[in-house]
Amino acid sequence: MSNMNDVNDLFEEAVEDGLDEQASQIMVANLDAVALAGCQGTEIDLIPEDEVTLVSVIHDGSGSMSGARDVVVQSYEGLLDALRNSKKAESIFISDWIFNTQSDLVHDYLPVEQAPDLGNSYFPGGGTALYDTVMKGLSGIVAYGQQLRSNGVRTKNVVVVFSDGEDNSSGVTNTEVKKVTKALLAQETFILAYVGFTTYGMMNEAEVQRLAGEIGFNDVIAVGTSPSEIRKIFQQVSDSIIQVSQSAVSSGGFFAAP
Repeated sequence: MSNMNDVNDLFEEAVEDGLDEQASQIMVANLDAVALAGCQGTEIDLIPEDEVTLVSVIHDGSGSMSGARDVVVQSYEGLLDALRNSKKAESIFISDWIFNTQSDLVHDYLPVEQAPDLGNSYFPGGGTALYDTVMKGLSGIVAYGQQLRSNGVRTKNVVVVFSDGEDNSSGVTNTEVKKVTKALLAQETFILAYVGFTTYGMMNEAEVQRLAGEIGFNDVIAVGTSPSEIRKIFQQVSDSIIQVSQSAVSSGGFFAAP
């Protein structure tokens, strides 16, 4: 599915199925080789369910996260373990991104039992290409999800961003990202969740809300960066993903207490 023509066809099908055409055009205009790789995933004949939950996790790997590197790696491994042990594990497919000055795709959409942890890929350093990477993650979940839907597999879609700061390295603008997120939320099959780390006092809850709002993410939580707080938020995210996989999509309540 890395062929540009094939991916263009998927976006055209998404528009026919109700996706806003301007949002589709924005995503297509920003496709590059890395974004195209993120539009791929498990072959349709290897998917055992007729409804799946697609999860795109986007990790901040900028230099300011270096002090939290080990606990992030451990906490994400705990998140994966929780999903693997859930009742709907076979229906959860996950993609993983890391951003610093550039966007890096760790892997495209894999069954959660096959998803690797971050031990060999998460080494924070550099800037913050938040907008670029969010756009790539959104494009991937739209394109791969459309491939599934066109083959009779329904999707629930969750995008989770973990970040501790403001964009300083992207070519894409927050306005472009927000046009896309607005269109996706209107489809009522997407949850867009933003975890804002208040690292070293450089961020506070109001700033986290502002940064999330600027890119149209409406499920937002601000957390500290102590090891216990990081472990807790990754556990909360895994609990929420499991809840989505077992029930209807409900945008706006992803971080609500069960």
